[in-house]
Amino acid sequence: MVSYLNSKKYITGTLSILKWLIIVFLVITILSVLTLRWVSPPTTAFMLQHHFKTWLNDKKYFKVRYQWVDLGKMSIHAPIAMVAAEDQKFPTHWGFDRESIEEAWVERANGIRVRGASTITQQ
Repeated sequence: MVSYLNSKKYITGTLSILKWLIIVFLVITILSVLTLRWVSPPTTAFMLQHHFKTWLNDKKYFKVRYQWVDLGKMSIHAPIAMVAAEDQKFPTHWGFDRESIEEAWVERANGIRVRGASTITQQ
């Protein structure tokens, strides 16, 4: 007698659930990114970091003051500077900077300080 875990029905059911979980994840991810095209986010990781730091230091009256600016009103150099600050090799790789990833892997294996090697695409 074939156990339930090895049955074809169990395997196809599990694969079906997995398929739908992946589809739902992709749809939610795409929709959340697309909404940023028209809706400014209420906060950023940078703002949250400063709120958390001030909360730890008991500064109760701290407030981040910001104003969203349309891309057309920004300096043409600002987007390029942001990309350069995050991933200097962005124009030369296809989303995965293998050289930096390998260097970080070797450094971590040798006990050298841990550093990031993620790219804009990976984030």
